[in-house]
Amino acid sequence: FDYRPLRSDSGFRLVRLHAGRREDDITCHIFHSTLWDHPSFEALSYTWGEMARLHVIFSTEGIVSITANCEAALRDLRYSFRDRILWIDALCIDQENDEEKNQQVPLMSRIYSAARRVVIYIG
Repeated sequence: FDYRPLRSDSGFRLVRLHAGRREDDITCHIFHSTLWDHPSFEALSYTWGEMARLHVIFSTEGIVSITANCEAALRDLRYSFRDRILWIDALCIDQENDEEKNQQVPLMSRIYSAARRVVIYIG
């Protein structure tokens, strides 16, 4: 999965988690926003878990690998009747790009503060 570069210092990504039943494949759309756009979203906080057991989800931009804990959270939190807009660090920050991580990590407190709701997933 290739992330498109963020466009500004206040830019970040959001995930549109597509509606579905728990057993359905997880599909989503990852898109750019900025804090200045005041998007309506929920931020997800969870433990990453083991990196050894990766699962895949299907984004409109390609296949994305996520941890088992992230996959379980998405399955449990997705709505069956409508999409859900989320900020999830593992999906919204390019984890392979140190420069982006260095820019995004200091922004995380502002992202959590801007969220309509923070969802804490404990499994």
